[in-house]
Amino acid sequence: TVPASAAEMAREADVALLPGGAGLSALGEEDGAAALARLVRQVLRHSVRSRHPYFADKLYAGTEAVGMVGEMLASVINSNVHTFHASRVLTMLERECVRALGELVGFPRSCLDGLFCPGGSYSNLLAMFTALQVAKRTHRAGPRGGEAEPRWLIMCSEQAHYSVRMAAGLLGLDQAEARNGGAWDQGVGLVRCDRAGLMTEAALRQEVAAATEGTAAGL
Repeated sequence: TVPASAAEMAREADVALLPGGAGLSALGEEDGAAALARLVRQVLRHSVRSRHPYFADKLYAGTEAVGMVGEMLASVINSNVHTFHASRVLTMLERECVRALGELVGFPRSCLDGLFCPGGSYSNLLAMFTALQVAKRTHRAGPRGGEAEPRWLIMCSEQAHYSVRMAAGLLGLDQAEARNGGAWDQGVGLVRCDRAGLMTEAALRQEVAAATEGTAAGL
């Protein structure tokens, strides 16, 4: 039977570190190999079978065989795609994947570029940072470039992920004045959605007009 609680798991699975943080080599070759094999068996036994057809958790699903081989190869190589001289073929693989994904969503070849992010929260942060820098550069280059920089506000769906507000705080946008009635807060303007969960154009125009009125946060 599979342990149903953390307490049961602690009694059944021995994952304690060796004293002083010593490696398995401290146990000797034979005992170290046996301890490693025992640990592998425990991890496999007590892990969720994500490839099972009944597995339907959030965020991820079962892996494909080619994905598992790729993960193993990446671990063996232990490389990093930060410079070409350190990664070489992996850099070419990354560029090819960016090209294929860009074409999939309709981007022209002339402007295909990008990078891979470890998750949605980081992706939102990167996208908001990029948009903010473009907005600031546009403001400085525009006819009102000599004026004080406005308070920036992010507009998003009322059903947007909570990471949008977290990113707004990291970018310093949470200083925008909170509107009476709670239409925006922490530098994020929440736009109403229809019954299908889609942001409506009318609601967006209304929130933009309210945000740019008087002393409210600028866009």
